[in-house]
Formats: sequence, C-alpha cells, structure tokens
Amino acid sequence: MKLEAYQTLHCDAGWRRFSFLKLIAEDGTTGISEYNECYGSPGLTGVIEGVLEWIIGKNPFSHEKLSAELYARTRQAHGGIAQQAIAAVENALVDLKARSLGVPVYELLGGAVREELPLYWSHCGSYRLPRTAEMLGVSPLTSLDDLVSLGKEVREKGFSALKTNIFLFEEQPHMHQPGFARSEGWPALNPERRIINSLKEQLAAFREGAGPELEILLDLNFNYRTEGFLTVCRALDDLGLGWFEMDLYDPAALARIRHALKKPVASCESLFGLRGFRPFFENQSMDVAIVDVPWNGIWQAMKIAGLAESFEVNVAPHNFYGHLSTLMSAHFCAAIPNFRIMEIDIDDVPWKDDLVTKPPLIQDGMLKIPEGSAGARNSMRRPSQPILSKIQVMKGNMIGEWVRTVFRITAGSPKNLNDRFTKSCSKVRNMKQKTVLPASRFWSRKSILVLFIGFCIFIPPQVSFSEDAEKTSVAPHLIPGFRNYFAEDSYQLQDLAYQNRLPGSPPVSKKPACSATLSPTAGSVFARCGTRSKAGNKNAKGNTIFGGKPFPDYDYLKNYIDFGKLNGVQSPGSSEKK
Repeated sequence: MKLEAYQTLHCDAGWRRFSFLKLIAEDGTTGISEYNECYGSPGLTGVIEGVLEWIIGKNPFSHEKLSAELYARTRQAHGGIAQQAIAAVENALVDLKARSLGVPVYELLGGAVREELPLYWSHCGSYRLPRTAEMLGVSPLTSLDDLVSLGKEVREKGFSALKTNIFLFEEQPHMHQPGFARSEGWPALNPERRIINSLKEQLAAFREGAGPELEILLDLNFNYRTEGFLTVCRALDDLGLGWFEMDLYDPAALARIRHALKKPVASCESLFGLRGFRPFFENQSMDVAIVDVPWNGIWQAMKIAGLAESFEVNVAPHNFYGHLSTLMSAHFCAAIPNFRIMEIDIDDVPWKDDLVTKPPLIQDGMLKIPEGSAGARNSMRRPSQPILSKIQVMKGNMIGEWVRTVFRITAGSPKNLNDRFTKSCSKVRNMKQKTVLPASRFWSRKSILVLFIGFCIFIPPQVSFSEDAEKTSVAPHLIPGFRNYFAEDSYQLQDLAYQNRLPGSPPVSKKPACSATLSPTAGSVFARCGTRSKAGNKNAKGNTIFGGKPFPDYDYLKNYIDFGKLNGVQSPGSSEKK
C-alpha cells in the first residue's frame, strides 16, 4: 500500500477554526486527524503540505518510520510548527492504519485499559463572557452571581471537576491574558493585588454553586513569571483547589514553584516530544503532566506517557479543540495506565455536534470509550465512492465570494502528464445565478493556465446574493476517515463556514469558505479553492494582483478537488471512453 494523496479541510468554529488533514491511500483507505493553527501556529497548513511531499508514495503503515524521517528532515527547526505538522500526519497515519485493519486506534496502542474517562469542564465560564457568549447562544456572564449559577449547572450535569481561567468583571467583563498579549499587564507579567482579590471572589462564587465535593482547577497559563506565579498561588493555596495549572519553559523555576505550594501543579501542555518533557520530569517540576495529542502525535504521546510513568507522574491530555481531537485524546487516555483526568470544552458553538453524525457519548461527567471495529463493517467506503459530495461557493466577503482554482499536481498521479488532464473538469457556481463554467477534458496545461488568468481578470469584483443564500443550511462532506477514532459509526465532516451562525454574530474571518469534490481516482489532479501566495504580483498592501485588481490570498483554504465527474455530471463537450 502507498500513500497517494492528501486533503486539508477547515470549518468555522466561532472564534477560531477547526482544521482537518485527510490522507488517502492508493486503495481508497483514508485516515483523518484534527489540528489547529489558530493559537500561535499561523501557516501550519502550509507546513503540513510541505512535509507531506516527502512521504507521498510511501507505505502509510510505517508511521513510526515516516515520523522519524519527518523529524530528521526538520530537526534543524525542531518543535513548534514543524512538530505540529508531523503530529497531524502521524495521527492521520495511525487512523488510516487502524481503519485498514478494522480495529479501533486504541488497539494499536496496546488495548483499552478502561472503558470510560472522567472529564473536567474546561474553560468554565471563559466562553460565556460577552465576547463569545452570543456565538454559544447563551446569556453572557456579567457578575459573580452568574458564576454561582454556572457552578451549580456543572454539578447538576454530573461533572466531578471544572477548570476556569482569570476573569475580570469590570466595565467590560473579559479574560485576563497578559501572557498572550491580549490584556493589560503585558509584557511585564507582574502580579497585581486587584487581580488576586478578583480571583478569590471568582473561585468563591464557583465553590458556592458547585458545592464542596466538586474539584476546581485554576489555569494561569503563561500569565506570570516565577515571582508572579508564586505570589498568586500562595494567596490562593488555602482555597482547596484541585491543581494550579501554569506554563513555564524553565523546569527548575517550575520545580521551585511546585515545592513552595501545598496544592498540586499541572503543566507542560506546550511541550514537544521526549526531549522537551525529559528535563521537566528529571527536575520533578509538576505533579500532573499535560500532553497535547494533536501537537505531539498519538504515538509520540504514548512514549511521553511511558516516560512520565517512570517518574511516577500521571498524565492528562490537553484537549480544547473539536470532537475528532476529543476522540483522538480519548483513545490515548484509554490506552495508558497513568491517566489522571481528561479535559473537554462543553461550551462551544451550537453547530459543533453537526460536524459528526454522532457526538462523543458523555454520561454523568464520564466519556464512554467507543467500542467495536473501526472500518470492517458495511459502512466502510468503497474506493469507487466519492469522498465529498458537493462543490459550491459560500458567502464570504466581496471578491472572496468567487472561487479561483489553482491547479496542482501531487505525487501518486498518473505517470503520463497528459493523462492527468484527460479526465479533468471544473465547476464554479454563482450561488444566485447558478452559472456553470465547464472545462474541457482535453485542454492542455497552458490552455488551463490562460483560462485561469483570464477568469481572474474579467470576473466582476463583487457579487450579490439572494436572501436564500444567507439561510442556515448544511452542506455535508462525507468523510468516513473519522471511523477509526469514532469506532463503528460513519462520521461526517461538514464545511460549516458561514453557516449555522447565530443571527447578528460577528464573522470570525472575512475569508470565504468553499467545499471540494474528490473523484474515485483521488490523487490525480487537484484544484484548490483560493489562491496561492506566489501567484501574481503583490501590491503595497500585500494582496495578489490579477490584471490590476487586488485579490486577497486565501491560502488557509486547502480544499483540494480531484478533476473528474462532479456529482455524476459530465462536463459539456467532453466524452468518456467506453
């Protein structure tokens, strides 16, 4: 078996985007993983595409070898975005292997140690502040009384723990995040008495609503330096918290903080690989090691958990993404003996569940581990079935409502270059007028390029949409690759950008969304929705110029289209050999 093609997908998730990588083997077997480039990792999709060029055409079952190769090729810039890209590939490779073998991913990790996982309600109250509450469809938190009610809600829903961040109920209630340069206090990161007093009131309100038994965790992120963490944590050390969570890149400084406190310290969610974690274990820097599976890769995460066990440290996953990430982390937690508790975001955009046919099963604050075969059932997609079902233009901003296609050849394509275009066609729809622009099967490479440039020059700069285009709708993209992390069910990913948004809620991005179609010969010839940054000249504002007209670079749209039949409709003027 060889890895033939790949696809990256993105969808609107309110204040951020969910991103997915799908790998496609030559027999049609797929593997999919979730990654995120909205938190300090801009351009991650491009890095993923770059590293994939090194392994296309190789055996996807050899994920350990491929991960080692990608590490070797990027070791001069190890960690960071490079490691996140490797992790996205590794997670999708493991998923593909499990699906091909017809087993859940945790079986590849040694089998499930447990059948359910205790959860803590993460970012409790954080997303209900006025900035994002409307996207959730809930009333915003504006007072301590609201926190009391929220604490009660967490307890009544059966959760045994919650984790909160620093809130300030000032003129405009907001999260206090100087460590990310998002609020006052940056860059000095000094502790302030008013912040400490506000935290005491916040934690007391949660305790009043949640009751004495529920565990309350406090996440201080990167918001202080060593002195600041010591000052804040000592002031709160007698409040009976479950743990203080904080992030520092100095293992000795973190160890000093840990040894000065009564309550446990959880940390390391931003570290990469064994080399990154080892000095923290050697310095006994934390009581609970937090491991990010989408950042490290599930195979690498298992190694980190094994290293943690040798130092008698339990592990908790860093999980505040979408449902696929939740199930990736769940399979990791199911397979390790030294598991502490699992993070999950309960408050989220209302269409989060619509991304899958069946959301993760949570009962009484416990996540049920999926059971059964991953891909051996009748629901497994046959290679002849299309992966995605539609191509359409969704509402974006101005010129962005038009789709420009950029042609791209990937490894695994037919050997004869002309054959790559023999069965090609493209379809671009105006949502109001339903205009279809066909492409002949027998165009040459140069003809296609000329048409593309002419299309970009002569199309009008903006387009009006009917009211129907603004109505809530769902355009399903069937992605069976979810099955290995989600077990037996056939899961669907839906490109929901600019859909299912609450009335009046602000757009997350002014960039348009579009969907894509892959034909049964996935991996031959691809088109991309958006433009490549290297296409055309740049104006003073950095926008690409086509015929004197600026067009934004929508490189975050990585929906690839395999040219061929779209929804079974053959392009006009073309013929198919019998």
